[in-house]
Amino acid sequence: PAFVTAWILMVVLALRELSASVLLYPSGQPTLSVYMLDLWTKGSLEDVSVVAFIVLSIVLVLLALRSATGRKIDQTML
Repeated sequence: PAFVTAWILMVVLALRELSASVLLYPSGQPTLSVYMLDLWTKGSLEDVSVVAFIVLSIVLVLLALRSATGRKIDQTML
């Protein structure tokens, strides 16, 4: 139950941020979330999946790099 509750909370927060992005993006320069929403409304679910996978991959690589550099810093401080 806690996992489902946390997931619902994250979805609600993400949707609130998406509405702000939709209202504030400059014409011709949408953010990735606005681009994905546009693709989704056009029915291009495969394209949305590809963009989401690319974004997820980039985030995971950056987290792995951060984790690797953080461990080196912690080991040198000992």
